[in-house]
Amino acid sequence: MRGGSIQSVAPQPRLVAELKRVADSARGLIEQLAKTNFDPVKFPKQRLIDIAASVINLEAGSRDGALPALEYAEAALNDLRFSFIEIAGDDQLPDVPRGGAIDQSLGNLISDISTAKRFFSQHRLDAAAKSELPDHALAASSPQQRELAERAHTVSNEGFDLAGEFGKSAARLEAQGDADHVNAENLSRQSRDVANLARQEAIEIGADRPHIAWLEKLDRGQKKALRGIEMVAGLGEITVHKIGEALVDHFAVWFRVTREWAAEARSFIEQQKRKWREEPDDRDPNRPPDRSRRDFSIFHDRFTDGSHQGPDLVVIPAGEFLMGSAESEARLKEDDRARDDEIVKGQGKRRMHIARRFALGRYPVTFDEYDAFRANRTGRRARDWKEEANDHEWGRGRRPVINVSWDDAQRYCDWLNRKTGLHGEFGYRLPSEAEWEYACRAGTETRRWWGDAWDSAKANGKRDFEGGKTSPVDHYAANPWRLHDMIGNVWEWCADRYADNLSMLPPDGEPYGEGQKSKESLRVLRGGSWGNNPLVLRSACRSWFQPDSRFSFVGFRVARTL
Repeated sequence: MRGGSIQSVAPQPRLVAELKRVADSARGLIEQLAKTNFDPVKFPKQRLIDIAASVINLEAGSRDGALPALEYAEAALNDLRFSFIEIAGDDQLPDVPRGGAIDQSLGNLISDISTAKRFFSQHRLDAAAKSELPDHALAASSPQQRELAERAHTVSNEGFDLAGEFGKSAARLEAQGDADHVNAENLSRQSRDVANLARQEAIEIGADRPHIAWLEKLDRGQKKALRGIEMVAGLGEITVHKIGEALVDHFAVWFRVTREWAAEARSFIEQQKRKWREEPDDRDPNRPPDRSRRDFSIFHDRFTDGSHQGPDLVVIPAGEFLMGSAESEARLKEDDRARDDEIVKGQGKRRMHIARRFALGRYPVTFDEYDAFRANRTGRRARDWKEEANDHEWGRGRRPVINVSWDDAQRYCDWLNRKTGLHGEFGYRLPSEAEWEYACRAGTETRRWWGDAWDSAKANGKRDFEGGKTSPVDHYAANPWRLHDMIGNVWEWCADRYADNLSMLPPDGEPYGEGQKSKESLRVLRGGSWGNNPLVLRSACRSWFQPDSRFSFVGFRVARTL
């Protein structure tokens, strides 16, 4: 086979430019890190340097080899940023603060990696991100790790050396006008792919608790890179002669050793996947309901990496209640008058059954909690990023997050599930409309949990707080079930599609219209806000908006089944 018959595997020029930008950002981050000494227990400086170094010179590899390397680096860097770079508090400056020089350099690198990934088709992006396990799945410590990591470093170093030699041969052949330079250049690029992916596998395998899903994705990229080398290595005798038999023999030995190492690494990954699936802990979506926590007790879920925790939750017992308003309440004065959509004609209130215990956020999600989620996200349009969670300079911290859509709330719940290891029916979600009113009433049947009459000392409404702003989530007293701000402060998204009447809701407290993902489906809000009059600041009052709507009076709180 003549070498000239093979097409080049080099990245297209625009992708090359983006990969060079990634490399520049990586070098900038490494330079920032080199200026500062850190306690390695508190901040994994060397891991951050190693990951950044792994995305330098990706343009010298193949277009297919760049994507798995970018995928790994983006996930690992985002994880480090969330876990070790903190937002400064009022009384304490973290060792590595958000907005500092290191954080800015890290953010630039993550952003550039995200942009470079956009040069690949959605099909390829989906394939690169696919994994049988969630990203939070961590491997158990194993005596194999150190040896596998050391061998990966050896494979990587020798692979880079070989890539350099093949590159010299390619340059020489091209200068001679020999078409076989394409074969030599492809061998250089794909040897570099294998070497770089082995370097990234060494980084992850060498961690105390490797991320199994990340290793699975790297292994898939490695498998493809080795297969690419096999195809290019079908060089004719002419090309072998031109490159040099000694170099080709060295390559053959390296390739055999690399395949043996890759097979053992794959076996290690499969073993860790089986172990993770078999562990009978909170990650198992089929585990029986949690009966260990007392009704109305407060708890939170820890993140699997030990870095942070989820929002405070209150255990809500199963039970029954009367939902909505009585027909007679439609004839009350303005501040207490019921609306048509909260009355079942001829019946008034509707008896609802909450079949299962669940946990509900003690407070609406705060800016502190939501900003931690935003810090892990990249690739959003600048205008969209500015609009989302805009605090209008009222203050962030312990105030409820505002300007968040139903879609934003869903993404936050998905992120919490990844960070805590909860998923399936026991994962974080928005409460159903029935669950929300059940918890808001807290065993009462009056128009508000404290009684029928509006009381400005009980909730934030009528623009009473600071002339019309949100209040800190613990500013007002909790209801009898230890839940704050169930009435007033911010409207709260529920999981349900909007139903014209309560008679349409499922009798067991499940969300109405669940599973229908149409963007045109209106979504329910409950609770009223800082700017509303008492007319809507009632336990039964309902409202709705499009799922992509954002307003300064809308937030949300999370729930999960126990």
